[in-house]
Amino acid sequence: MNVKLLIISVLTILMICYADDHLIAQNTQLDSTANQSQVASDSLLAPANVTNINQIESFWQLTTLGGVFRWFIFLTLALGLALVVYELVILTKDRIRSRAVMRANLRDRHIDELLFFFRKQKKSIIVQIGRTLTEVFEKTGSVQGFSEEISNALKQREQQFTSFTTTINFLSDTAGALGLIGTVWGMFITFFSDTWDTTTILRGMGIALVTTLLGLIVSIILNFCSTSVHRIFNNGLIRVNSKADELRLILLAYDVNNLPESKKQQLKTTLKLVPLTEKNLKGQVNQPLEKPIAVKLVNEKGEPVSEKNVTFEVAKGDSVFDNGQKLCQIKTDANGEAKAGLLLGRRIDEGSINCFVDSLGNSKLNFRVQMIAGPPSKLKPISKELDYVPIKRRLAAPITVQLTDDFNNPIPDYPVTFITTGGGFGKRSKNNVQVDTDDNGYVSIDFISGPTAEISNVTAVAQGLENEMVEFKIMTVDK
Repeated sequence: MNVKLLIISVLTILMICYADDHLIAQNTQLDSTANQSQVASDSLLAPANVTNINQIESFWQLTTLGGVFRWFIFLTLALGLALVVYELVILTKDRIRSRAVMRANLRDRHIDELLFFFRKQKKSIIVQIGRTLTEVFEKTGSVQGFSEEISNALKQREQQFTSFTTTINFLSDTAGALGLIGTVWGMFITFFSDTWDTTTILRGMGIALVTTLLGLIVSIILNFCSTSVHRIFNNGLIRVNSKADELRLILLAYDVNNLPESKKQQLKTTLKLVPLTEKNLKGQVNQPLEKPIAVKLVNEKGEPVSEKNVTFEVAKGDSVFDNGQKLCQIKTDANGEAKAGLLLGRRIDEGSINCFVDSLGNSKLNFRVQMIAGPPSKLKPISKELDYVPIKRRLAAPITVQLTDDFNNPIPDYPVTFITTGGGFGKRSKNNVQVDTDDNGYVSIDFISGPTAEISNVTAVAQGLENEMVEFKIMTVDK
């Protein structure tokens, strides 16, 4: 990484020094002070015939006012975009090669099948991790240290990517610095010229302003590219970490399942999970469960067992644990307790959470989580918003609206008020009625037209959602 930065720095400095020496050499060869100003300006490659903004016909012609400095800035942009394309090619290639592993169901494979599967895949981050874990497990029969192995592999990839972001940031800063150098030089040839004619001043200020503009534009472009590539990289790393942790848990279960029967029986009879929270829980969608799911692991004497892995698994629903996944493993503390925070899904549903130790099925616990709708946020019209009815008649279909939360989950048993400017609701033709929503968030009311032809405005509003009113227009016609 330091070598790359050094090369780029040296090349940039040499270019600037070469340009400055070239300009100075030209200036010292002039005998006339009038010719000095003219040649100094010409040496910067700024067009002498541009003295008015109206003469500039394109952005490219505008860049020529930046003189020789524009080429340095363009070179910086080209280097940066080349690095961005190169890094995108690497990320795309890794994602394509990882596709088979990411889509594969690893749970139903034997250890020998896993070994063969990873060995036949092309090189990628997840394939390297998979090969390492399965080969070590084949030799040792243990998953000890696998979490650290995954973490180290991901950190190594992050360090490699850091070299890219550091280089792009350097080039972005360089573009801004080159623009500043052009600004200083433009000011210099403007104020240190022996002639103060309009052309000399305009050309000098043109160099100062245009180089600053180009430097800022290139810097913004490179920063945007760096941020976009970094987001793509992070999303890929999250997917790799999730799949690698899934493989680790599979190998852990396989390790325990291959214990001698006597050891299995011993574990089944000596270890027991005790729930510390209620087994039937309730929470609001898209919100963390009020309290984490907690269990306690004890032996046959009722004594707490510490430093033992307890697995929590979302068996049903779209909820995830604090690690953003549907599977997590927590070590019991000194009191034998393990707790897992749960972020509930976005849909009303009954979720199911399994909790077990070492995949042997001993003391397997199941928790039910009922997800309820969030606060009401949207009132949607279900009926036609414009309808016709003869005088003193009931509207063919009731006026219906639905109340939901932010995720379109229905809100039951919530008051909705209907108000009309003409006609009325129900048998008594009231012009103001409050009705509660049903289990699906719907609420309906019959509308009866008045004795005269008119346009009645019917408004539905839910309590607390005065800004979310729904309006219907009912045209009463004389037939």
